[in-house]
Amino acid sequence: MSRDELRENDDNLNIRRYADNAPPPEPHDVRAHLHGGVPTAEVQAKQAQFDAHGLDPRRMFKDRSGASGRYLDFADSIADKAELRKRLDADPGMAQREQELTDAVGIWWKKAQRQLAELPATKALMPARASLLTSFEKAVRPAGLLDHFVVTGIIATWWGDVQNDLKGLAAQGFDGLVEAWATSIRAALEDDEVRDNPLDHPLTKRLLPEYLAEIAECEANKAELDATIKASQPGDDEEEADEAEEKLSDDELKALKKELTATKKKLKTLQSDFVNHLDVATGKLDEAGARELVLIILRGHLDTILARYVTNHRQQVVAAFEGWWDKYRVMLVDIDGRPQDRERLSTLRDCRRGDAPRRGGEARRGSRAKFWAKWAGGGHSDVAQGREKTGGQGRD
Repeated sequence: MSRDELRENDDNLNIRRYADNAPPPEPHDVRAHLHGGVPTAEVQAKQAQFDAHGLDPRRMFKDRSGASGRYLDFADSIADKAELRKRLDADPGMAQREQELTDAVGIWWKKAQRQLAELPATKALMPARASLLTSFEKAVRPAGLLDHFVVTGIIATWWGDVQNDLKGLAAQGFDGLVEAWATSIRAALEDDEVRDNPLDHPLTKRLLPEYLAEIAECEANKAELDATIKASQPGDDEEEADEAEEKLSDDELKALKKELTATKKKLKTLQSDFVNHLDVATGKLDEAGARELVLIILRGHLDTILARYVTNHRQQVVAAFEGWWDKYRVMLVDIDGRPQDRERLSTLRDCRRGDAPRRGGEARRGSRAKFWAKWAGGGHSDVAQGREKTGGQGRD
């Protein structure tokens, strides 16, 4: 970006003024819309994405008869979109590539955790950051699933999220960090303005999983009893009265209210005793136990971020196939005449005949070019391109 260009734009540094980050238009092949089949060119355009996730798209397709390899049909065993997604979710190539990525992260972590374990002694936080960010990219990138920018973003996000914990680790050691976490949880339980639930802290999930499960079960029982009692007491309007025709008897309602009171009491006791259980659990940890616990929590946070990116990449792969299913699975002859389909039917028939809006001379040719450009969508429609070159008189 030159200084002159910035000056011409009043030194506006909004990146969208200079770079178009809009996604490319969705390609549409007119012939495929008319006669069915997925254009091979569209599949090849996404081959790099499929290769990254270990997917061979041919496992989902078969060659279309008489198409000379230019179009594909979905495999005979794929009867609907649900089956298509099921096949993609169970694809062995995709599972293997994800496992290779997990293994690469595991190998890297074995070295990284030793470096983290040395922080209380070395206090070298920033050198550790530089080393971890560089080594992660070198270890994980060869797995091939995620590109350089995503891999760098994963480790940078992880460091940004846990850097305060790592500062505490460097200053106080593993025991001190665990105690700092426990202190923050106690403070949050007493602060009504805290938005995040302190029971969701990874320390509590690791130390007190059974106790948290008991609290969750008690809360679910309380909500269910509340809803049942409320449903048995209709309001004034007739609709609510009709819905409550099968209302509980007085004895049943009394028993439910008694059970609700007991459940609320139990829940209150569990919540008030939570801090005591947390203190007992943290008090049982020795130095080795605290170290193992902290490293598990740090690794778990990294795995959560990594899983988010891997899931997003997988969803993009699935979306490509589902998009082809939605676009090309229903052919012109199969359209059922619904109002939303009749418009598409009329447009596709116009495409078939080459009937773009008619005007004289250059205006007609320009309008027709725009018409076909709309349907080609910037994609690979040889049919659209051929018609434009022949003035709309080309044949399929």
